[in-house]
Amino acid sequence: MMKSRRTLRILVGLVFIGGFLLAGCQKIKPKVTQPDLTGTYYYDVSNQFSVGQNDGQNDLIHVFYIRRTDMTNKKYDVEEKGSHSFSEGKMTVDGNIMNMHLSKSSKNLDGNFAGARNADIKKVRALNFTFKNGLLIINRQIFMYNDKSDNGRKLGKVFSGYDWDDVFQESSATRKSSSTQFSSSSNKMSSNSNSSAVSSSISSSTAQASSEHPNPNKVASGSDVKSSVSSMDINSIQNGDYSTLKGNWEEVAVSGSGLHGGQGLQWSKDPTDLSSNMKIENGGISDGDILLNGNQIYEGGAPNYADYAAENGTLTASTDNDDNPTNYAVKFYPKGVPIDMPFNNGVADDTSTNRVIFWNSSNNYSELFKQQ
Repeated sequence: MMKSRRTLRILVGLVFIGGFLLAGCQKIKPKVTQPDLTGTYYYDVSNQFSVGQNDGQNDLIHVFYIRRTDMTNKKYDVEEKGSHSFSEGKMTVDGNIMNMHLSKSSKNLDGNFAGARNADIKKVRALNFTFKNGLLIINRQIFMYNDKSDNGRKLGKVFSGYDWDDVFQESSATRKSSSTQFSSSSNKMSSNSNSSAVSSSISSSTAQASSEHPNPNKVASGSDVKSSVSSMDINSIQNGDYSTLKGNWEEVAVSGSGLHGGQGLQWSKDPTDLSSNMKIENGGISDGDILLNGNQIYEGGAPNYADYAAENGTLTASTDNDDNPTNYAVKFYPKGVPIDMPFNNGVADDTSTNRVIFWNSSNNYSELFKQQ
């Protein structure tokens, strides 16, 4: 009898301990709040507007595959397919911020097609996105429709070769009117968003940066700086001579407004964010997407006139045009000259060597390179 009672007490104790451990495991189980974006999407690469706002003329549809690679719904393998080629890469999301890098530009997936190609998702850096009812919107400009949605099924047919008008059964007059109204509103938004020129973001004065945003991480400059790297010649660079930039360069940090869900301008040196290579090629300097060649800045093969400005020992080549949907800048910091921007998140300036920043107005995004 005593033995039975002892056995019963042991069993009750084991059940209690098991329940306690199970509850503990449930408590430490990570809570997944990020929606799963896995699926097949279609989008109009020749127009940065939603389906109802396009006119169906010269429209070019791409298919975009997203496949989750972790249980937090934050990391994905992605593939974009055009009419002649495809591109593969990685995508990460955190909250409503998206980062993505693909092997090819969206503009290079359709052979010699001569239509307008406005959208390019090869490199999406720290851009806002929304996802609801099968519609993925990136930066309020690129509308991707899941293949299970009504518009997704229709765009899938257009991608397969069906005529736009036959699929959408919409009068050209109605579409044209809708497109015109949206374009007017979009241009107004673009003009307002670009009114903060390069000088207010990447080219702010050193005095203002140091007084309003003191940077305790900056490396001492001047006579204390020791390095085998020779200082770049900004006068030669302004004249299109990049010989003083030759050598090995490394991307050491990136920054963007709201990067990784932070407030304001945020820097990151996370290796997953560092995917660009700076090269001196074809008579110019490039990060793989933006090419500066003399007085021209190219992005996706399209030239933009570059203005040069020398200030406080630095040189900036920039497009500063409110008519451009995106503006660009390349800024040169010779050895010994501090960068006139605030840093955070453990990122620090290294004045012992030459540095170059590539910047674009899309989310105030910057890439920082230093010479090895």
